Amino acid sequence: MGVNAGAMQVPPFERSCDTMVALGDRTTGGVLLAKNSDRSPDEAQRLIGLPAANYPAGSLLRCQYLSVPQAPRSAALIGSQPFWLWGFEHGLNEHGVAIGNEAIFTREQPQEIGLLGMDLVRLGLERGTTAQEALTTMTGLLEQFGQGGSASYEGQWFYDNSFLIADPGEAWVLETAGRHWAARRLTSGAYSISNRPTIGTDYDLASADLISYAEERGWWPRGRRPFHFAEAYTDPDHPGLPAAECRMLRSRGRLASGDHAVLTAEALIEVLRDHGPNPDGTTAPLNWPTGQEAATLCMHSLVGGGATAASTVAEPASGTSPRYWASMGPPCTSIFLPCWVDAGPPAILAHAEGMATADSPWWRYRRLWETVARSADPGAMVARIREAWAPLEHTIRGHVARLAPEAPANERRELSEWACAEALQVLSQIESQPALNAV
Repeated sequence: MGVNAGAMQVPPFERSCDTMVALGDRTTGGVLLAKNSDRSPDEAQRLIGLPAANYPAGSLLRCQYLSVPQAPRSAALIGSQPFWLWGFEHGLNEHGVAIGNEAIFTREQPQEIGLLGMDLVRLGLERGTTAQEALTTMTGLLEQFGQGGSASYEGQWFYDNSFLIADPGEAWVLETAGRHWAARRLTSGAYSISNRPTIGTDYDLASADLISYAEERGWWPRGRRPFHFAEAYTDPDHPGLPAAECRMLRSRGRLASGDHAVLTAEALIEVLRDHGPNPDGTTAPLNWPTGQEAATLCMHSLVGGGATAASTVAEPASGTSPRYWASMGPPCTSIFLPCWVDAGPPAILAHAEGMATADSPWWRYRRLWETVARSADPGAMVARIREAWAPLEHTIRGHVARLAPEAPANERRELSEWACAEALQVLSQIESQPALNAV
């Protein structure tokens, strides 16, 4: 699709989420998975840790809209959870399995009641000891129960889902349409997804009737091979496709850039903060977008539309406790904090409800962003805020780098709590700046 990502203008409600993965040949420390979770602007998102648990045979598990058979054991995990949902936007478990999802729009009619994509993220994390086991779990439940139900807190919004599922050695792209799916295994390079199917003829696994189902409905010519999943199942008339293509090209371009020959957690954080290409043609990204640019990865919206509500860079490295960098708010004006699955995230990061509260870091980060957005020169204010965060970010990364791989969980917990407390102090200093108070 020939799209001018810099000039493209799209309605804000047609955009949500970007997820990417870097495999071991592109990194120094194993696989990395990163995601910006874009939701309604005031939909708070909490970060929670869940311990491993065992369940009696025959138990049922209540998801958002329906119940499924409970597994004998669920893994310990960290997940980012919109305040009203059971499921997660992204997360990481004790086995080093990380998952993030995307809304995609296919020809399939959505079910009124089914599993949400966020349900499937959590179910995969709870039950997967490897990326492929999580994939098998998710596709099995998808085929049995289907996907459906509204994914919007206010109003009705139905969609199918795509996923990136990673573990310390590989990653899988999973794309779905109703109860049908295709999956591609990734073992090298970097890959990103946005709000459109990306798998063509190069899938490794698929639902049994994937091709015949498309042929019966006239979505694919009978007997034509090789079968192309995206061509057959994508809704060609959906208005969000051009914008999804723009953002996917932008993220893939950033991942392939010579600036990041070796991808690190820090480099992926920079990509998540990306505001899109500069219209002046230079390589420098925008400090602040207008909100209409199609290639904005750090999504902005004051009212309606989609806005980046929480972000992560997950490090599912083997041999150490999996590490999870979490931003609880728009990443351009907030900070990424280190968390570990066995230590759990700081408890205060779970304070996020439908209404703003003074003790909620999520709401404080969101209100800071809103103040910047309403200022006369938001780009300059973002630059000053990034300068305010920089010393602490540098210090945190230094402490994390010096942490011994065999460090006990309580030592990692202390570091995570310290980083969170320091971040809230810096946030208070930023909030008290005269330039912010004058807005």
